[in-house]
Amino acid sequence: GKMARFPICPAATCSGNTVSSEDHTCGTNKVLKASPSSIAGSTDAACCDAACSAHTCAASGYHLKASAAAIAGADDSTCCDQTKCSGNTVSSEDHTCGTNKVLKASPSSIAGSTDAACCDAACSAHTCAASGYHLK
Repeated sequence: GKMARFPICPAATCSGNTVSSEDHTCGTNKVLKASPSSIAGSTDAACCDAACSAHTCAASGYHLKASAAAIAGADDSTCCDQTKCSGNTVSSEDHTCGTNKVLKASPSSIAGSTDAACCDAACSAHTCAASGYHLK
């Protein structure tokens, strides 16, 4: 008799497998490589790149991007945003001015995190010299 021919099962790829439970899930601080469905494998070494969440911004005045865990990269230009006086992706990075100071106009366009860079004197710091005048 004739032997029955069976199709050969395709090798599992990093993602896009017919059985989704065979798709690889990257470990901590890792993201799937580009085109993971075309890469044969099921390990972090084969399927994953380092994520920005594992990177520490070297330049002063920079912080990790909000979506760092989903971005493949390991350098400041890919992973970091410049800290601005306000409007940062992480609001705790926004600068709070000290006593008798207010944020300058357009603080989200100003790089910095100090009163000197981000703040102007507020009227509350001024004493009216002319008699008959008071603070607004």
